[in-house]
Amino acid sequence: MWWLFLLQGLQAFLIFHEQKKEKEFQINIRNGQKYLEEMEYKKAEACFQKAIDIDPKEVKAYQGLAESYEGLEDYEKVIEVYEEAITLIQNTKNSSEELKEEEEKLYLDAIEFYDKQGKGEEASNVIEQMQEMNHSEEGKNKLTELQKNCVIRRIII
Repeated sequence: MWWLFLLQGLQAFLIFHEQKKEKEFQINIRNGQKYLEEMEYKKAEACFQKAIDIDPKEVKAYQGLAESYEGLEDYEKVIEVYEEAITLIQNTKNSSEELKEEEEKLYLDAIEFYDKQGKGEEASNVIEQMQEMNHSEEGKNKLTELQKNCVIRRIII
């Protein structure tokens, strides 16, 4: 009978620990967003990095970290963060799963970033990866149109 109390105590501890981690994660995300709005990019970077350390599978932390690096004009780091986040998404999804809203936003922001940087080929690659994960006809059509626009801008430039 004593082992039942021990098991319940362990279960309560694990639940408390997970709730504490989630709360700490959310605080870092909120603070990071606040610092982004205030254009304090180094402080935002620190908050989003802490959030990633707490939960490396949450895409919104990578999104904020990429925005921080873009504000710092560290474009190589922006690329690293997008590549890491996209790899994370691809490795955690099975072929039948649709992209979540925050995952889709990350992909679209990465495409926009690559396109603004004149990296049309990279933008097209991300679009193709996203098309593989988007199963709706409407979504695929939008991505095809987006890809055409990237190619047209690359030809014009």
